Amino acid sequence: MKILNPPTVWTVPEQFRTIYTHALEAPAGRTLFVSEQFGVAPDGKMHSDFPEQLGQAMNNVEALLSAAGMELKRRSEDNVLPQPSN
Repeated sequence: MKILNPPTVWTVPEQFRTIYTHALEAPAGRTLFVSEQFGVAPDGKMHSDFPEQLGQAMNNVEALLSAAGMELKRRSEDNVLPQPSN
C-alpha cells in the first residue's frame, strides 16, 4: 500500500499521521481508498459556507487522484455524507 498525503491537500497534523492518511493506493487493480475529506484548503483554512466547503472537498479528492496518476472520470463510487452543524 502506498500512502498519499500530497502538498495539494491540507497537511495532516503530525500527531495524527500514524492513524490518518488522505488516501491509500492498493497496487493490484489500481484501487485508491480516499479518507473522508473536509472543505479544508491546502493552506489549512476552511470556507464558512457549505457550497464552498463541498467544492474544496472535491478539489481535495481530485488532487489525491492526481497524486496517484488517476482521474475523477474513472472513479467507480462516491459517498458524500454532509455532517450536521451543532
